[in-house]
Amino acid sequence: MALDYKKKSDYWDQKRREQATPRKRSDRKRIEVSTSVSKGMLIPDEGEPITLRAKSKHPEMTRKPERERIHIKKRGSGPQAATRRKEFEIVPDAPPVEHRVDPIRAKERRKVSQKRAERYRRVQRANIRTVIVIIVVGVIAAFALGSLVMFLRSPFFTITQYTVRGASHLTTANVLSHVKTDENTSLLPLNTKEVREELLAYPWIADAQIKKRLPSTLEITITERVPIGIVSMVNGERWVIASDGIWLGVAEEIEEGVRATDPDGEQVAVTIKKEKLITIEDISPVESHYGSLAQSEEVLNAIEVLGGIDAELRALVLTISAPEIALTKITTVDHVEILIGSSKDIEEKSKIARELLDEQAGKVTLINVRSVDKPTSRGLPDTE
Repeated sequence: MALDYKKKSDYWDQKRREQATPRKRSDRKRIEVSTSVSKGMLIPDEGEPITLRAKSKHPEMTRKPERERIHIKKRGSGPQAATRRKEFEIVPDAPPVEHRVDPIRAKERRKVSQKRAERYRRVQRANIRTVIVIIVVGVIAAFALGSLVMFLRSPFFTITQYTVRGASHLTTANVLSHVKTDENTSLLPLNTKEVREELLAYPWIADAQIKKRLPSTLEITITERVPIGIVSMVNGERWVIASDGIWLGVAEEIEEGVRATDPDGEQVAVTIKKEKLITIEDISPVESHYGSLAQSEEVLNAIEVLGGIDAELRALVLTISAPEIALTKITTVDHVEILIGSSKDIEEKSKIARELLDEQAGKVTLINVRSVDKPTSRGLPDTE
């Protein structure tokens, strides 16, 4: 008979008051269900139906130490199993059962909970402090960086003085015209590598060193290219050339000497003393560009010859003719011709030519040192 669910509270109160009568083991029925009630409640009287309680919604009832769990065994589907299942009626939503709590264990649990809560609060406070420290440090760093940028760009470090060293043919204004700075340029953030590259783009400057002198001085030390001669081509073109073979501009004769000018008119002309230049004659027309390296082998050989002879012989050179490498010759101020040829062994050739000039001073007219093993000379005929 099914229970009236409206009176299930009274039913459970009555069931708790009942006492189960122990029976012999042979008279007990094997219960193959899972329940949370005690074993004593599962011992039925003869012919009495057993009402089992379903799983409760109250978790406190499953924590009682006296309750045991009986595991369900897989039952068959025969008539006997069906008859056994009909003997049970399920009462859902069993009311909670009050049970005693051990005060010592409850106290220990409270302590553990308190410690856990305190640890959680400490972690939270530490995290908050970390976030605050990061924010404060970020604000301070941003303020410091902004202050530093403003300080570096302040007028205190504005470049007001330039020092140029190593200039011989160039003027200070000519050098500074290739430095891209103005009256508002600050010294500290100035990129010295960029300034150096700007100067090296000028053909007259072979090397440059840039230094900052606080608070407002920029020091520039340059190494100029050395103009060694004037290349005179058979078509009438005349170019000033450096000792390393770089074209320094078109040569123009003026009262002060020779002026090397940029054929495009973009660079300022440079004046050179005429006595520092030697004319390289009889050169076939070659393509020449301002600031580029000469491509003529005859011109490069003549430059190497001029750079290899000793200073005493160099002082006597008037012109050098180089229609071909093998026909390269030097003409001295005394109109003595010295056949040099290739610039190979130029130091030895220079030494031999200088000795022959000293031995046959005023008599020799031609010296051939193209072969250092068999130098020859030719002089004036003996009038005695």
